[in-house]
Amino acid sequence: MFVFDDTQEKESQRHDRFDKEYIQIALVVYVDDLTARVELDCPETKELYDKFVRNMFKEFVVEDRGILDSMLGYKIDYDKERGILKMTQKGCLMELLERTGLDECGTKRTPAEVGIKPHAKWSPDPETDAGKKEIAWLKEQDYASRVGSTSWLSRGSRPETAWTTGMLARFLTKQSKRCYDMTTRLIRYLSTTRDRGLCTGARREV
Repeated sequence: MFVFDDTQEKESQRHDRFDKEYIQIALVVYVDDLTARVELDCPETKELYDKFVRNMFKEFVVEDRGILDSMLGYKIDYDKERGILKMTQKGCLMELLERTGLDECGTKRTPAEVGIKPHAKWSPDPETDAGKKEIAWLKEQDYASRVGSTSWLSRGSRPETAWTTGMLARFLTKQSKRCYDMTTRLIRYLSTTRDRGLCTGARREV
C-alpha cells in the first residue's frame, strides 16, 4: 500500500504521480484466465513482468498467448498510433444473429421504439381463445434465449441497450408477443450497429 503525504492533492494528480513513480503490473483473473496490463516499453517493468511469468511457469501449467486479442468472448483491437483500444463481442452477436435468422435483416437505428414501455397488460389472457393461441405460440419461441444473449451484450460492450434488455428481462415469466417483437427490433438494431463497441483512448491534458 502506498500513502501520499499531501491529503489535499487531487485524485487525478495522485494517479499521475503513481503512474510516474512506481512500476505497475495490473492483473485481471477470471477462473483460469489471467490478463496482465504491462508497459512493455519500460525496461524495468518488462524485467519484473518476465520474472513474474517465469515464476508462473514454475508453479502452474500455463500458456502465454502474448498480446491480448480476445478473452471470455470479448474481441480486443488496438490502434497504438492513435492510442485507442476497442472492445467488442462480435462473435457472440454474430451467433445470436445466425440463431435468430436476423443476420441479414432490415435496419433499425434505436434499440426500441420511442416511448414504448412493456407492461403486464401485454400478457395474453389464458381464459380467452386468442390468449391461449398466443401462449401456445410463445412456447415455441426463444424469448428467454434472446433476452439472455442481449443482456450479456448490454453488460459487456453495448451499454446503450441496457434499458431495453432490463425491461424485457422483467417479463420472462409473463411473456407476450409484443415483448417478443421488442426483442426482434433490439436484435435488428444490434445487427445494424454490429461494428460498435467500447473504446478507450489515451488520456490527454486539458
